[in-house]
Amino acid sequence: MSHHAPDATRMLDTRGYSGPTIHASNPLHLLEKPVRDRITASYYWKEQCFALNAATLCDKASALTGIGGTYSVSQKPTPFLCLLFKMLQLLPEREIVLL
Repeated sequence: MSHHAPDATRMLDTRGYSGPTIHASNPLHLLEKPVRDRITASYYWKEQCFALNAATLCDKASALTGIGGTYSVSQKPTPFLCLLFKMLQLLPEREIVLL
């Protein structure tokens, strides 16, 4: 029986990663582990970023009102940081990013 885990933690597995790399490593590892864990546990990630593709990612990014890292005492990630993580996960073409 196989186990299906439709979440971002599967892409963070370092064993056998064969996708595109940035600086010879998994692009998702550009963010620190505690930040990655907070992003994948956040409600914004689970509700707003789950089914995004490259086109809808641009729409969400254009609707942002600010940029930032984490906020509050519990260090919650901002929507900007969640969308950055999704962009690193999707690795859209350069033309899409430069829109």
